[in-house]
Amino acid sequence: MARERSRPTHDFFVKLQDRILFGKDAYQPEEYPYYWRVFETNDDYFDYYRGYHAFWKLYGIGLPDEVLKKVYYKNALKITPRLPQAGWPQCSPICKESVSSPGPSAQSPMI
Repeated sequence: MARERSRPTHDFFVKLQDRILFGKDAYQPEEYPYYWRVFETNDDYFDYYRGYHAFWKLYGIGLPDEVLKKVYYKNALKITPRLPQAGWPQCSPICKESVSSPGPSAQSPMI
């Protein structure tokens, strides 16, 4: 039943995958695993990384790898042609770990 809550968000990202960019207002790499967990896993009912910031639980939306690549960097490369076009990861951090070990983990750096 909990997974049903994130289904509309998953469908929204898939439908508009060419129009969504990931971004943050501050460079704090220690926060990225929480974002990856929401975008890349199907985890249910986990805590936000700042207890004082949000009093609700989060749900993973389990986006396909191609959608993740677009949201993380491919869409940005389309609208900012002066960025280097080479050297970007071929799959998400959790995708890389799932190839080498069972189960998701959000410990890897993205880029």
